Amino acid sequence: MSIRNPTSDIVPQIVGYISGFVVSSLVKKINCENCKMVLWAKEKLWFHKLIDLRDMGGLCYASNDVFDICMRTERIIRNCLRVSGGNTIHKKYDKNFICANVLNTYIEKDVFAEENEHNHNIFLMKSIIEKFIDVRLHYVCKKETAQIKIHSKRLVYNKLNLFQGN
Repeated sequence: MSIRNPTSDIVPQIVGYISGFVVSSLVKKINCENCKMVLWAKEKLWFHKLIDLRDMGGLCYASNDVFDICMRTERIIRNCLRVSGGNTIHKKYDKNFICANVLNTYIEKDVFAEENEHNHNIFLMKSIIEKFIDVRLHYVCKKETAQIKIHSKRLVYNKLNLFQGN
């Protein structure tokens, strides 16, 4: 499943940037040191170009496994948006539906190969997926709200009532 978009070369860079935010959010909440180490990238990777442009010392670089999970989640979210009509996601494509689809993809694969002795893989994958979904759906809703506000007549009529001068 490929992302069909004329700007598809920038999509992995944006997903890499968001995955860095996901890593920084999860590192603050996770107590297991081995799990924290699996989230960070050991060196800069090809999808870190946007982070390099914006980084002034405080941004996080996600590992390749985190990026793959976020990229798969992005594909499923885009597919749900396309099936739902493009602007909003239908009710049946909720967080649990998207999370289950991504987990089904990675449940049999060897994700986080460095973390062999721990049993936190599923929890870690689910946390990554849920945080990425929160960020992406927040943006989708923000974009839809902005579209609704453009066509709103409330501001126009409110000013007419205030300055009518009876």
